[in-house]
Amino acid sequence: MCRLLTHGEPGNDMTEGGLESCSPPSTYTEVAGSPLNGWSWNESTGSASIRLSRTRNRLVSALNPPGDTKDVRVKLRMSGVLDGEGFASGAGGLWILARVTFDDRTGGDMTVVDVPMGFPFTLENGRAALDTSMNVWWDADGHPGFPPCTSLEILSIRILDENGDFFASAGSFVTPKTNQDCGFAHPKKAGKFEASFVPALYGCGTLPGAVPNDMTESHIPSCSPPQTFNERIGDPPTGWSLDPDHGKGRITITPKTAPYGLTSGAMNPDGQTGDLRVRLKLSGVRDQDGPANGIGTLSALATTTLRDRRGTATESDDTPMTLADLRFESAFTLTDGEADLDTSVDAMLNAIGQPGLPHCSSLELFAIELADQDGTTFAQLGTWLSP
Repeated sequence: MCRLLTHGEPGNDMTEGGLESCSPPSTYTEVAGSPLNGWSWNESTGSASIRLSRTRNRLVSALNPPGDTKDVRVKLRMSGVLDGEGFASGAGGLWILARVTFDDRTGGDMTVVDVPMGFPFTLENGRAALDTSMNVWWDADGHPGFPPCTSLEILSIRILDENGDFFASAGSFVTPKTNQDCGFAHPKKAGKFEASFVPALYGCGTLPGAVPNDMTESHIPSCSPPQTFNERIGDPPTGWSLDPDHGKGRITITPKTAPYGLTSGAMNPDGQTGDLRVRLKLSGVRDQDGPANGIGTLSALATTTLRDRRGTATESDDTPMTLADLRFESAFTLTDGEADLDTSVDAMLNAIGQPGLPHCSSLELFAIELADQDGTTFAQLGTWLSP
């Protein structure tokens, strides 16, 4: 957490590349005064993973009509979580902010106001295992389960400790070298980040001009009809979209111990630089004339905490810091509706004159989006419940 930058004030430090930052980094627990029951990572064993997957509805309820209800399974695994007395035990929460668009059973197609879904879990001796579903949350709040033809854009995923303080976010981590002290809170590792894309719909009640004008069958404010970002600007013929029958996209982000596909040098010091490989695959992307062609943009917003090298070859002056939120971007070529991009975060940084990631780099990832050749967002991370 870069507290000063979060509140719109200047940072107190600069990275070796001249980016504004805050030093030292602070967790939300530390900002809250480091209560004894606040959670932290065991840096030798700590890890967490979450998986969201489409599934058939298994909840028997009048809220979930048989044959007309689908669901999203939610699985969380955590280990190596500490508090001030050792391995932590207590009640935590998984929070998922989603933008839901569906074919409402009574009102037809609509985009619901962004929905924060909370899933409580129990941590015992530093470990937790949660296996639930989104319909469990919807039903508990008095709403029917998802109908077929539901798109869920996942806007953020966070884990809260028993004090309600943010403890972890979805992201990736470049691990330290052997016996290297990162100087900030981190897990032992973060595995491969994998996610699918769904069409990006204009947010209801959160973006300019999108005032709720309808209600779902359970009276949640919504906007009808749903609109893509291209439809909001007049639906230009060159605008891209995912084909309803064949369109799909997937991104994979994998930690690397050295720059991926790049040579060492002043921008990527040998033995001092890690990386995150980024692989994007797209198919079934269209414009109004058929399969689309052109140059699109992959972008991601990240809160980045790292052990800055200070531009020197020695580690004695390395400084832990959290950068102001930084947007990473890479162009990709779409040919006949398909794209296959194989790049890295270091390549994106080098392209804007910044050095590659040092070992000990943590990236909390938000707003991973795809834009068409006109710069209009057309896809966002999420999942799709088919008809």
